[in-house]
Amino acid sequence: MAALIALAVPMTGYLVVHWNDSLAEKDVPFMYSISLLLIIVCGAGKYSMDHYLANRDLIKNTKPSRSLI
Repeated sequence: MAALIALAVPMTGYLVVHWNDSLAEKDVPFMYSISLLLIIVCGAGKYSMDHYLANRDLIKNTKPSRSLI
């Protein structure tokens, strides 16, 4: 969800500020926009806060595993 909010900044830079500029100047906001869209589509992964909040009940209810030693 935070990536969606953060996407507004480079998209504004790309579509409003740099609309009439050359491709070299549009490159940076375009790359940031693509990377944030990738995070929105694929998710942040198992180290994200969303993953932690979704699985925190599972972490509390797990029993410690037995040691083989």
